[in-house]
Amino acid sequence: MTADTWDRRASRTGLHAVLTKRWSPAQCTQVDKEQQRAVAAILPPMDGKRVLDIGCGIGRITGWLAAGIAHGKTQGPAVPALVVGIDGSSAMLARAGERVSGGNVHFVRACAQRLPFADNAFDVAVTVSVLQHVIDDAEFRAACQEIGRTVRLGGCLVCLEGMAGASPESGVGRDNYPDEGTPIPGIGTIRRDIGQFGEAFRPWLILDDAR
Repeated sequence: MTADTWDRRASRTGLHAVLTKRWSPAQCTQVDKEQQRAVAAILPPMDGKRVLDIGCGIGRITGWLAAGIAHGKTQGPAVPALVVGIDGSSAMLARAGERVSGGNVHFVRACAQRLPFADNAFDVAVTVSVLQHVIDDAEFRAACQEIGRTVRLGGCLVCLEGMAGASPESGVGRDNYPDEGTPIPGIGTIRRDIGQFGEAFRPWLILDDAR
């Protein structure tokens, strides 16, 4: 989806800015919590880590990451040293800056295909419902290569994305956003299988767990 599309969505209230408008506010909240639980189940202990949130939108995942995530029943939240949220939409980033604050949070306008960071800059990178919007295969591969380049050796990447085989839908969906008006070619989502993700991230990362 284009930055203009997300700029328009940023004017929506609450989680409808980044989640489908076909869901009620309560459903959006439930999905948000379920996504947090899914990401937390894979993340390593976050204390002192440098974290990149790709396609951060209004900062819903960024703020949650920055606040710290508990691992174990008796251990308190492990707080990252830095969480950087990137997004191509200036309107989304403005919303994120209003919603999320803290000395360990920073927002940058950038796209995943051209990350303005050095090699090995982060310990952890996270994408939540982001790469599924990159319909063009070349752009998808470019994004994966850039993400892989910025994650250090031994670091962690968590991709929570729609995938082929995960639902009856597959391929490019051009009518997923009826609230946007007339469907536009190239706008929507695409479901890729795990092999396509693995190939795109090679040689930077090895996918060792698919759920």
